[in-house]
Amino acid sequence: MLGEQIEALRGHAWPAGARRPVAGLVEDLEDAREEWRKASTAGDADTYYTHYDKAYGFVDGRATVTARKASDWRRPRRSPGRTRAGTPKRRCDGGHSGEKPPA
Repeated sequence: MLGEQIEALRGHAWPAGARRPVAGLVEDLEDAREEWRKASTAGDADTYYTHYDKAYGFVDGRATVTARKASDWRRPRRSPGRTRAGTPKRRCDGGHSGEKPPA
């Protein structure tokens, strides 16, 4: 999923003022992807959460907001609880990969 987002961000023609913030976001997404990869191969829970926390720090921060503001990105308005196609949204279980951390 991150790979698709990275490629979509790289493939878009961004306004001049958004290029640097979006490039920074792409770098953060690549770093997050690498940390989640490391988390997925962790042999114990402490190592898993060390990499998980690092990964989450890359995508839950200033770079994502800065890139959105710089690109003047606007999300289309939808009815609450609906997707773009108008179908009901699925509830998130809070997991990012669907896998459980090692015991």
